[in-house]
Amino acid sequence: MAEISIAPEILGHIGALPITNTLWLSLAGSTMLIIIALVTRRSLREVPKGGQVMMEAVIGGAYSFVQSVTQNEKITKRYFPYVMTVFLFFLTCNMFAFIPVLPVITLSVHGHAIPIFRLPTSDYNLILAVTGLSFLVVQISSFTFKGLGGYLHQFFNFSSPINFFVGILELIGELARVLSLSARLFGNMFAEEVLAVVITLLAPVFAPVPFHILGFAVSIIQPVVFSLLVLIFVKLALTEQHH
Repeated sequence: MAEISIAPEILGHIGALPITNTLWLSLAGSTMLIIIALVTRRSLREVPKGGQVMMEAVIGGAYSFVQSVTQNEKITKRYFPYVMTVFLFFLTCNMFAFIPVLPVITLSVHGHAIPIFRLPTSDYNLILAVTGLSFLVVQISSFTFKGLGGYLHQFFNFSSPINFFVGILELIGELARVLSLSARLFGNMFAEEVLAVVITLLAPVFAPVPFHILGFAVSIIQPVVFSLLVLIFVKLALTEQHH
């Protein structure tokens, strides 16, 4: 019987820092993206060829998509690198789920065999950390654009009881975005992982194939949705409010 745990398994400790089985793939995904970025930067040519053509097409298409959302070249140039980095990080982490050998590599800890590698996006701590960082990006953008007075005024408006109540709701809504963003991505990815395990146990030969195809689609769509929502929140933060 498969044991399914929401929390990542702890493999050991470095001092007081717990080392979980989601940490390795998180580091691997980050390292891969950094290496690809450095190699690509050093091999860029004025006349593109081969892989550079494909990469420029992908990046150009993503940039055009972001531009279609923001409708503002300045916003696109400033926030495209962050939004694209978040998307590529989550996408890379999700792709590790389709390496068949990883789930079977286990380590015996206190007499229990636990997997050494686990999908990083099934760890709510990781998703919450990235969501919190995105929340800070949105709030700093809003503060920079509106100034201290305008930033506080949207949450604490004392011109009337109704406006004050609306401002409090706005503050609650901003904080709720952290929970909604993180829970959406975590819920979908963890559910996909659990479903794949259950289906594989019930019918290990042919039944898992359609669910793996569905899982592959979810692994691409969810990072797109997450990044798109962050971009929309940034755009709203840089837009004047009209009551």
